[in-house]
Amino acid sequence: MAKFEEKQKFLPAEAGLAEVIGRRWSPRAFADKAVPKEDLRKLFEAARRAPLSYNEKPWRFIWGGEGGATYQRVFVKLVE
Repeated sequence: MAKFEEKQKFLPAEAGLAEVIGRRWSPRAFADKAVPKEDLRKLFEAARRAPLSYNEKPWRFIWGGEGGATYQRVFVKLVE
């Protein structure tokens, strides 16, 4: 994986633009260290509680750690 770039780039402030939108950042490189399972659990719980179109439930998530069978099954389905 590419090395995580510490320096983040943000758009300059714009009148009427919420700070949270102006500070939005889409990374193109990630740190090559594992995300703690407790952090993943919190992220999936936040996603599970997110508003839904037509309140269609339940959410289902598939997650597999690198090197595991689930990871491999998901990885081969990704578009290049």
